[in-house]
Amino acid sequence: PRWRLRRCARWMADPLATRLAMLLQAVALPGATFVFILFWTLVYYPGFSLKPVFVFTHGVNFVVVLADFLASAQPLPLIHLVYLVVYCFLYILWSIVFDVAGLRTDCDCDTGPDSGAGCKEKGDDEWADRCVYLYPSLNWRTLGPTITLTCLLVFIAFPVLVTIYWALGLLKRTACWAGTQSLPASIGRDAADVRACTGTGGGGDGGCCIAASRELTCANLSLDVEDWVSTFASSPVSYFASNPTAYLGFRALCFVFMFAVLIWNFFTHSPYWITFIFLTNWTLAVQVLYHLAAVTATWMALKAQQQQAHQQPGQQVGEEEGGGGGEELPDAPPPFPSRSRCLVAPPPLSLALLACFCSSPLPLARSFPFSPHARRF
Repeated sequence: PRWRLRRCARWMADPLATRLAMLLQAVALPGATFVFILFWTLVYYPGFSLKPVFVFTHGVNFVVVLADFLASAQPLPLIHLVYLVVYCFLYILWSIVFDVAGLRTDCDCDTGPDSGAGCKEKGDDEWADRCVYLYPSLNWRTLGPTITLTCLLVFIAFPVLVTIYWALGLLKRTACWAGTQSLPASIGRDAADVRACTGTGGGGDGGCCIAASRELTCANLSLDVEDWVSTFASSPVSYFASNPTAYLGFRALCFVFMFAVLIWNFFTHSPYWITFIFLTNWTLAVQVLYHLAAVTATWMALKAQQQQAHQQPGQQVGEEEGGGGGEELPDAPPPFPSRSRCLVAPPPLSLALLACFCSSPLPLARSFPFSPHARRF
């Protein structure tokens, strides 16, 4: 059918990396923010055994993903909140399965937030006791407080945070193309939303509520990126805008750094597979995959922009020796936006690193059930 052909054409127009970057960003950016906030407000307490790796997985990772977001021209559609909510419900379901299946983690029933229902004291040493929950704030033996906190996060805190990041995305994207002659259609809509929110639009734009309502449509759930070349090849940071190689290097550095943190965190746990039971490490893995997709999409966009820049406008065809009359082809479209330089960069090696990481045999199957020597974080 014709509609399937059109859909296939749209999927071929945008590389897979751009769609993955949009999907994973919707989880990694607000997810890292909440991991940072919840750890230091609900999990950490005076006397907590704080390891250096905890600082990198509950703080530095948030700084890295926020810096990447502010340095890129990627949008964060408001409706992509749906993907974050689905991710959170998957982890909530996993925490319920963890309790029902009789799985346990090490804890300390005497001090901190572990003292309560679901904590069975077995020894005097720190983390020698056994708990039925993954986090004290996600303890289904105390049903009322857990449900209250979950509802507050999912239905109030998450929408507020995603709205803040959506507004930051509008501002940075309109700043990215400030002063250029022609704007992408998506940027034009972003500029209209900014004018509506700031009251400078005139003509009854309707304010931020109308701007947000335009975002909350099923069509915006799509992961296709309009003008994907200009979106992933541009940066609102003036230095990166004039130095695309440096911009690509920055995004690649974010991936390499977070990949190293993930490996470090993986080998600090015993057994290794216990890394994957906590929300922190779920979000950390999603963030690493996001940086991988982002740097790959950026490299592809810069390469496509370079190819557009090398097209010669006004080429003559059909000319013969000694005579004119050649037919002039239309000018090739200029690179978009028209401020890039010639970029010569090798393909990112991150795909090979990811393949090695994913193909490494993880002792998941043979290590189940949980070892009594497992650590909570």
